[in-house]
Amino acid sequence: MRERPPLPAPVLRRRAGSRWPPRARRVHHPDFGRARRSAGTNIPGVSLPSDMRAFNRSVIENFRAGDGRITREGMLKGSDLVLLTTVGRRSGRQHIVPLGYLTDGDDRTVLWASDMAAAEHPQWYRNLVAEPQVIIERPTPAGIDLFTGTAHTAAGPERERLFAILEERFPHMAAHQQQTEREIPLVVVERVSGLAD
Repeated sequence: MRERPPLPAPVLRRRAGSRWPPRARRVHHPDFGRARRSAGTNIPGVSLPSDMRAFNRSVIENFRAGDGRITREGMLKGSDLVLLTTVGRRSGRQHIVPLGYLTDGDDRTVLWASDMAAAEHPQWYRNLVAEPQVIIERPTPAGIDLFTGTAHTAAGPERERLFAILEERFPHMAAHQQQTEREIPLVVVERVSGLAD
């Protein structure tokens, strides 16, 4: 059995002047109570789980248990996802996040840093800008392909070409660009080596 990066344990830290214990975020997902527009997304009618970290942990566990397939009931069942592991730019700890993706050849995985059209870039994107060496877990017919890669943000003609592919395959995701003022990064992760090799 292949070694997989461990799931990071949640850590609560008290910042000076902050409320302790911290309040739970008041955002909701249809699977977790009454649906409403969350503070973290600019997409009307879309809401997020009240505890995004717990939701992501359950998706990660389901992804790994299902050899890259999401079988858990809910909004992501049957979705094509990868697991991206980055190193925290401040903490130095590994962070794992499930993401939708495109492939651009066998050795290039393309990620869309939309964060549901949020006003700011997602934390995982900020982490890989600071440290572009990442780990990808990508589903294949034979199971999960686990490999290290180097990430870069697509720009110019490369971004235009990849955005056209995104619009063709996932028009609802590409539409996020119209719902935020920032340019949503397209991230290309190029395979360096397989961890099972």
